[in-house]
Amino acid sequence: MKKRKFLKGFYAVIAITLCALMISSAFALTSCQSADNSDAGVVDTEERRSVVRVKKGVLAGKQISGENLEVCEVPVSGIPEGAIDNKEAIVGKYATTNMVIGEYVFERMLTTEAPPKEEIVHTYIVVSDMISNVHTRDITEDLQLLIDKNPNKTIYFNDGEYTISSTIYLPSEPDKSVSFRLSNHAKIKAASNWSGEGAMISIGGKSAANSAKAENALFGGIIDGAGVAKVGVSVENAESTFISDVTLQNLATAMHVKSTASVLDVEGVTVNGGSVANAVGILNEGSKSVFSTINMANVLIGVKNSGSYNEFRNVSVAHNQKSLESIGFYEQGENNVFDLCTAENFAKGYYIKDGAKSVYEACNSYWTSAELSSQTAFFADGVFSSVITASTARFFDETSTNAYLACISSKGGVIKAPIFATELCDNDSYKMALSGAVIPIK
Repeated sequence: MKKRKFLKGFYAVIAITLCALMISSAFALTSCQSADNSDAGVVDTEERRSVVRVKKGVLAGKQISGENLEVCEVPVSGIPEGAIDNKEAIVGKYATTNMVIGEYVFERMLTTEAPPKEEIVHTYIVVSDMISNVHTRDITEDLQLLIDKNPNKTIYFNDGEYTISSTIYLPSEPDKSVSFRLSNHAKIKAASNWSGEGAMISIGGKSAANSAKAENALFGGIIDGAGVAKVGVSVENAESTFISDVTLQNLATAMHVKSTASVLDVEGVTVNGGSVANAVGILNEGSKSVFSTINMANVLIGVKNSGSYNEFRNVSVAHNQKSLESIGFYEQGENNVFDLCTAENFAKGYYIKDGAKSVYEACNSYWTSAELSSQTAFFADGVFSSVITASTARFFDETSTNAYLACISSKGGVIKAPIFATELCDNDSYKMALSGAVIPIK
């Protein structure tokens, strides 16, 4: 929780900084763009003069070249006092602060000597400032280079589409890790010539096993596999990773957390399998992580978990195709908690492997039609050993074969206060583990 509060506070600071810079950039852009008002039928007689504007972003501490600058003719009233009007007075000097596209250049932003490395401070890196034509070409190599050259920085993607053709790696070593921050309408999309089986975004994929405890972050935007990339985001060899408010779509596996990853905080994620056959929402092999407030649709399996000591809270999954292979939550780990989770229109809401010991609290299974001939809330593949409390199964009607719990036997398994219509239930296996009485619903 402390980590989450820290990160949210951090992103608030970033947002404020972004807004301030965007305002100044917008002012500059408006001034230059208004230089020609002939299309609007306006005759502008105000005196104009030249002023230098940033054409391509420059990081603090970097040397400025002519490619970074452009000269605009603008009305005198739109030029701030002190703005430089001569490119030659700027080229070859070093930036004392991040110079963003659209800004005017002032002497306070320049120095004749490269500042010591320890004095260089970047608040964030804007991708579109550093990589040209990001919306029209494959930026894989340029983006990876930008990440590798800017350790411990926030990489910001503003609105638009960013195309990649192979995996982008976020290092998990503490001295190399970065954070990705996408605006709500920023999309990282797999190119039609996508290569490899790896994830679009791999956190820790190039690191040695169990090498790091860095606080990586992936926040906001859309990761679109376009039906060609197999995995959206993978996490391995990393601890303390934060993933929030991301939409993952058109992927065979939206998120893959590998066994070498732990202590993740995943919240507010949306998954849409789209037209990808047999899509999986979250494939988790890691431990000690929290997955909360997650919504999934068009997946054959919502959550497939083999890790231990994880929490799945308020995770809702929906299947929109008729398939007796569909499973909302597939559990083969131990000591995990499923709380306020919902499976809708799956043949099996919750699939529990033989002997798996986990807790299901206020978890629900719903069916909105009779398309599935078999409707099972909890299916234990062998011996039932978990605990189910106050969980609801709402079968559609009597035309399907319905079961609250289907299992061979129960060993240590407990069902408390189950909620379902007993007259619609065709399987009495739940009685082996029932403690108390069923709470009937219609």
